[in-house]
Amino acid sequence: MTNFNVLWKRYDDKITCVIGYLNYDGQWVFSYDSEGVGIASQIGFVGFPEFPDIDQEYQSDNLFSTFDSRIRRNKNAASEEDKIKLLESNNGILMTDNIEIIKQENLTKGRQKTYG
Repeated sequence: MTNFNVLWKRYDDKITCVIGYLNYDGQWVFSYDSEGVGIASQIGFVGFPEFPDIDQEYQSDNLFSTFDSRIRRNKNAASEEDKIKLLESNNGILMTDNIEIIKQENLTKGRQKTYG
């Protein structure tokens, strides 16, 4: 199983919140961290349109489009395992927003639940 934490950072002061979890074990699963979303929502985070209900667990055979759009395309990246490697290599960072996707085992202790 591969586990990622989905982080949101506020631009002005870099407050970081774990707002969700993305896991893969033959099927992709996304769920929000209700505590992190609660705090982040107070300082500017709005949920992902693909996942409107923060209390629901979402499942898919293919990487959700919200996260799939965050990986650098490679003509050889056809499998879900290839997508995991690409997501790990760039942490899902886009220059246009403040979301980061970090493999759980790569998080430092101080970043796992940072709310201010």
